Amino acid sequence: MTVGFQDDVVQHLRRLQNFARRLSGSRVLVDDLVQETVLRALIHSDQFTPGTNLQAWLMTILRNAYFSEKRRERRLVQVEPETAAALPVPDAQQEWSAEMREVARHFDALPPVQRQALLLI
Repeated sequence: MTVGFQDDVVQHLRRLQNFARRLSGSRVLVDDLVQETVLRALIHSDQFTPGTNLQAWLMTILRNAYFSEKRRERRLVQVEPETAAALPVPDAQQEWSAEMREVARHFDALPPVQRQALLLI
């Protein structure tokens, strides 16, 4: 990747922002899409053929990033707070086990007389 390539990508930022705004309609998503596009372009700069249309290549990357984001959003499920409160919660076996190891460690550190007294109780 050359410095010239980086400069060329930076020159297209405004166009990328406009295209992302038209695609998504969300200001928050615009910044994310442009950032993802620039990152992908810089990482895969070896795949760009010099002398071809850099703007079209960047727009394709942005469009693919947008579609990937939309597919990711479809997999997310919105849960209302009332519904979330009714969902079963798994028991905390790992936490309980860690606490028991800590109790056993402290118990073993007690003097023998105190340990014997606690065992009798």
